Amino acid sequence: MTVYKPYAREAEAAAELAVLLAQGEKIDGIINQMVSSPTTKRIPAVLIPGMSVTRENIRSTVVLDGVYTIDEICTDALKAACQDIGLK
Repeated sequence: MTVYKPYAREAEAAAELAVLLAQGEKIDGIINQMVSSPTTKRIPAVLIPGMSVTRENIRSTVVLDGVYTIDEICTDALKAACQDIGLK
């Protein structure tokens, strides 16, 4: 199993944060979580939920978003598994 986070949503959030900070604006309106590191507590963050990539959603996640093509996934070693789930 692997976890997938849509890159576009992460990039949009990062860009929005960068623009607001560069303009000296407050970022409170887009922050959805406070996180902590070993050295700093309560760091404002925009966290994008991840999802488990499964046989059922591989086409609608990593293939649809262009992370991998079906040819890249369905190598000779995985060809039978791809056929079993209709990934062609």
